[in-house]
Order: sequence, then C-alpha cells, then structure tokens
Amino acid sequence: MPQKNDEKRTAVDKLFEDGLHSLNKEHLSNLIYTIEQGSRSVIITDVKGCIEYVNPSFSRITGYTATEVIGKNPCILKSGETPSEQYRQLWETIISGKEWEGEFHNRKKNGDRYWTFATISPIRNTEGNIAHFIGIQREITERKRKEVRFSAFVKNTADALIAIDEQGIVELFNPAAEKMFRYKKEEVLGKDVKMLMPESYRKKHEDGLKRYLSTGKASVLGMGPVELEALRKDGTVFPIELTIGDARLDEYFTFIGIIRDITERKWAEQKLINSMEELSRSNAELQQFAYVASHDLQEPLRMITSYTKLLERRYKDKLDFNANEYIAYAVDGAMRMQQLINDLLAYSRVTSRGKEFEPVNCTEVLDRVIKNLKVAIEESNAIITHDTLPVVMADMSQLTQLFQNLIGNAVKFRGAAPPRVHISAEQKKREWIFSVTDNGIGIDPQYYDRIFVVFQRLHGKEDYPGSGIGLSICKKIVERHSGRIWLKSEPGSGATFYFSLPVRN
Repeated sequence: MPQKNDEKRTAVDKLFEDGLHSLNKEHLSNLIYTIEQGSRSVIITDVKGCIEYVNPSFSRITGYTATEVIGKNPCILKSGETPSEQYRQLWETIISGKEWEGEFHNRKKNGDRYWTFATISPIRNTEGNIAHFIGIQREITERKRKEVRFSAFVKNTADALIAIDEQGIVELFNPAAEKMFRYKKEEVLGKDVKMLMPESYRKKHEDGLKRYLSTGKASVLGMGPVELEALRKDGTVFPIELTIGDARLDEYFTFIGIIRDITERKWAEQKLINSMEELSRSNAELQQFAYVASHDLQEPLRMITSYTKLLERRYKDKLDFNANEYIAYAVDGAMRMQQLINDLLAYSRVTSRGKEFEPVNCTEVLDRVIKNLKVAIEESNAIITHDTLPVVMADMSQLTQLFQNLIGNAVKFRGAAPPRVHISAEQKKREWIFSVTDNGIGIDPQYYDRIFVVFQRLHGKEDYPGSGIGLSICKKIVERHSGRIWLKSEPGSGATFYFSLPVRN
C-alpha cells in the first residue's frame, strides 16, 4: 500500500482509539482512501455530531478548511432551505443504528448554495456501541438544476408526458396528461399504464415491452411519432400521436411517452377527405355534363348549320341585301357555336378520355406536330428549331396536343417578322422543364393568369381567329401529368412558355 494510504490508516487509528474492530478499521481506511481520489467528500463526527475529520474533497466543495470545521457541528453548512423535519428524521435514523440517505441544499463558506446527496452511517466499536458517524457526500448541483428545468418543462408543456418503469408502472403524469386523460395524477401514479389504453392495444403493449427488455429492440422506440388511440377516464377513445424515448440509469429503465391529442387534426383530415371526394364527384359530374351537353348539341346544331347554308346557296340572289346579310350572320353564328362545342368537348376529354402514361420520345412528338402544322408554317415562313429533347412518361396524344397548341399559338400571334420558335428541355432535380420561345407580339404581364382561363381572349376574332380555349387545354394537360405551366413575356418582345413534367420511371 502506498505511503499516502498508510497516512490515512494512521488518521483512522487516531479517530478510533476506542477499540474499533481491526477489520472495520481496515475497511474504513481503504474506503476513505478510495473516496479521496474522487470528488466525494467525507465527514466523520462523534456521537454528538461534532466533526472529527473531513477530507480534502470536502474543503474543495465547501470552501472550509479542516481546521475551520473540526469540533463544529455540520449545521454550519445549513442553507435554511432543507426542511427541519428532514434533519430530525436523519438523526432518529442514525442513532437507531440504521443508515440514512437523502439530499441536502447546503451553503458554502462564500454563501453559494449547492446540492449534495449524502449517505450517513453509524460506526460501532468492538462493544457494539455507536461511536462515530461517517457521512459520504456527492455534489449534485448540476443534476438538480437539470431536474428543476425538466420539472418546469413537465409542468408547463402542452404535450402530455407519461413515464413508466420496465414493468409498465406509471411514474410521471404531468398536468397536460391530467387534462388529456381526465385523471388526477394520484389516480394514475403507481398503476399500470394499460389503464390508459383501449383493450385492443394492451396485448401489443405487453409484447412490445417484453421484447424490448429481452432484446433491446422496439418498433416505436426512438422513432418518429406514431398514431394510436388512447382511453380517457370516462371511457372515450380518442386518437393520439405518440413519441417514445427511454432513459437508463445502471439497470433501471424509464420509458417516456410524449403524447398529443390529434382529435381536431383527424377531424380536419376527414373533413378534407370528404371535401376532396365531393369535389372529385362534382368534377366528374361536371365533365360528364359538359361532354353529354356538347355532344347532344352537335346534332341540332349541325341541322341548323346545314339548312342555313342551304338557304344561303338557294336564295342568295333572290333576296334583298338585308336578307342576305341576316343569312350570313346566322351561318357565321352557327359555325362559331359548333367550334365552341368542339373545343369544349376537347377540354372535357383531357381527363375523361386520357390514356395511360407510357414512354414518349418528345423529338418524335415534335416531328408529328410540325407535320400537322405544315400549312401554317409554310404560309408564315416560320422556322422551328429545337434542342435535344428527352423521353418522358406521358399520354402521347395529349403531349402532341400540348406542343401543337403552344407552337401553333407562336405561329399565329406573330409580328411583322417571320415566326421563329425554339423548343428546349432541361432536367432540374425531379422534373423536366420545357420551354417554347417565340419572337411574336408578346403578352402583357397583367394578363398572365387570364390567358389560361377557358374562352378568355386578349384579341378580337377578326385579328386572330380561335375560341380562346387552346391554353386552357394546355394547362389541363400539364396538370393531369402532375406538372405546372407558366410564361415570361413583354409586349412586342416575344414570349416563352414553360411547363414541367415529373421525372418518372
């Protein structure tokens, strides 16, 4: 044994000249030496409570030297914040020959407060009488500060906090839990947590707890929140969001559950689902109505158009000028009505007659569009160019219609110079961004939203023919493909229409 340890033995010998059993003396000497190396303080008093010995750790913690405290009572450390009843219980315990453990809120020499956890034991002499008391103390100030903060959190948090031990017995039940479950904490503490669960969850809870204690694995521990159901005192079952964590101290386990009542959220979700279902049903009915109405209107409208044209051919030169003019108005109106019905049919068919998505080569689609627009391109001397275009998952016929509408508009709404149209595509993250750029008349930014509305026109039909539904169909096609469409333009400076298509396998 080192010389320093021998010195400690000598000190113990001096303290116990009353004939302490040598084995106890040996044990105590080793104990004091071992504690000396750590941060725990040691106080030895006589049977009246007067200090006989303190170790250096005591001086480091309290600020008192051994000389200042020898012969005095440990009460010099009192802060006045430890209940007097605790001191009374301590004294009654140790004079009866039993060991006492507990916490003190003490005061250092400089007035600072600190917390300590103490174990105080009686030491008997060879005759079996209590001769001394030994106190071993560990400073727990930082732990108590954390406990105070945690206690404030437990008390004030809006989430219910419930802690259970490894047997499923409730150890913590905060005010938010009382409010949520309608129990007072006194009704729950010390009881099995299953009382807060519907019957259907209890067996799963038991199995999960056993599995974790035996394997260290749990399906929900340490993971994000899961949605379950809980049981109130009045028997009401309600939905909750539960997050579970565990805390360990040696062999002791504590499981902490953070619980939120999601009744309102689930109600809102269900209301949203109901609204979406109603909207979907309404849209389906609207599409069906639009299709049926426009389809059924075709036959009488064709009859009106045919007979009006027949009237015009047979009697054009046999009627006066006013009659000829009236007939011309009727023919034009009937033809425009037929065009509007055809466009409305095309708009409704985007969703009602859409095909399954398949790999589509956009270059091949563009070639087809250029062939379809051959006459307009040649008449306007338009130049159509493009970069390398990707293969995308899409409805081929609708993608063709999308490109045809955008390029057709670029050719139609041209200025004095021959139209120049360029198509490109760039992949950004999980989507392809397509652009169709022209050198046409451009669009004022204030009309960006309006041009995608059904039958909205920015120009008179005398200047640019059409019903104003082309861009509405483009928007509907892009949205069916889970994309978006927008533009950048200035009057007289051309326009660039952009649309996105998700990258799909």
